[in-house]
Amino acid sequence: SNKVDLDTAYPWEQSEGKYPPSQLEYRDNWQSIFMPSGAFVSGRTDQEHWLTFGTNSTLPLLYRSYPVLMSDDSSEAPIRVGVFSDSAKANTYSTINWSDIPPGKELNVRMSGLLWPEAAQRIANSAYLTRDRIGKGQLILFSGEPNFRGATLGTNRVWLNAVVYGAGLGTEPRINP
Repeated sequence: SNKVDLDTAYPWEQSEGKYPPSQLEYRDNWQSIFMPSGAFVSGRTDQEHWLTFGTNSTLPLLYRSYPVLMSDDSSEAPIRVGVFSDSAKANTYSTINWSDIPPGKELNVRMSGLLWPEAAQRIANSAYLTRDRIGKGQLILFSGEPNFRGATLGTNRVWLNAVVYGAGLGTEPRINP
């Protein structure tokens, strides 16, 4: 299935809802064992962000055993893993590791390839691309290789946007009085 399975049972868990940090770290270590070695996952883009100029609202992302990026309020995440779809069954917030799924929504992660449910939960709602301000400049991080063998044109476009526009957009100009 393309949807994230919220009913995956772990042998050591006995609680539901929010998890303490130690439990989340334990889950992350367990889920990292099941990471894909080359599956396409769906990515949702922020169509108002300059890094996603010229891309569709949904991008195929080639995912392997890459780092899972989580962003806080101080950084921007123009591309996140998973696309929301309407659901009549989900009427409350659902928790997946460190993130929540809004009521009335399901999260579709898998596009094609082998993606274990544990890996889908691990990367669900994580950031594929982040932009952080550092001083007068910026740091742009990709969770994977956007140009790997030219597999997807959308992530190639995002990488080119970062290279070409990154020096001017999102930074502060150096003007000396």
